[in-house]
Amino acid sequence: MKKYTIFKTNGVPDWSAVPAISAECVLWEPDCGVRMAQQLCYDETALYVRQRAKEAAVRAEYTAPLSPVHEDSCMEFFFALGEDDRYFNFEINPNACFELGFGPNRSNRIRLCHKDEQETFRARCARTPDGWTAEYRLPLEFLPALLSAQIATNAATGQSARTFLRGIRSHPERRTSTDRRILEACVLRESEKLK
Repeated sequence: MKKYTIFKTNGVPDWSAVPAISAECVLWEPDCGVRMAQQLCYDETALYVRQRAKEAAVRAEYTAPLSPVHEDSCMEFFFALGEDDRYFNFEINPNACFELGFGPNRSNRIRLCHKDEQETFRARCARTPDGWTAEYRLPLEFLPALLSAQIATNAATGQSARTFLRGIRSHPERRTSTDRRILEACVLRESEKLK
C-alpha cells in the first residue's frame, strides 16, 4: 500500500501545489491501458478530490441519479473514517454523474441517491487530449447523515482516515459490472493525522 498525506488548504485548492498519487497496479483483469491519478486536500468544510484518467476510448452515457455509472468510464474514491468498518464509495463518470454507496463491503453496501448531488458535491468533469478529469468536494456536513456526529467531528479535527482510489474501464463489448477493467486501490492512511 502507498501512503498519502492529505494537506490542508485555504479557499479554492491550488492543485499545482497538491501532490498526486497514481494507480499503477492493474488488478483482476488484463491491462486495458487506463491510468489514473488522484489529489486530495481539505479545509474546515470539506475534503476536495481531483482525479485524472488517461484513457484512449472514453465512454460517457449516463447522466441520471442511480444510473449504473460503473458501466461507463469512471473513477472511484473510497473513504472511511477512524475505526468504522463502513465506507463511502464515490464513483464518477465523465458526465459528472455519481454512483454513491455506503457500507462495510461491496455486497452489503447501500446505494445512495442524494437529492442535491450537484449542489452538494459541485462536481466538474472535463475531457483532455488523453482522457478526462473530475473534481468534486465531500462536505463534512454530509457525513453525519450516515456516520455519527462524533466521527465527522473527529475528521474535522484531524482524525485518521482510510482512503482508496481506483479507475475503472468497462469492457467495451459487454459493459457489465462483472466485466470491468479495474486498476488498483492504493491509498491507505491508518495512523497519521491530517496535516
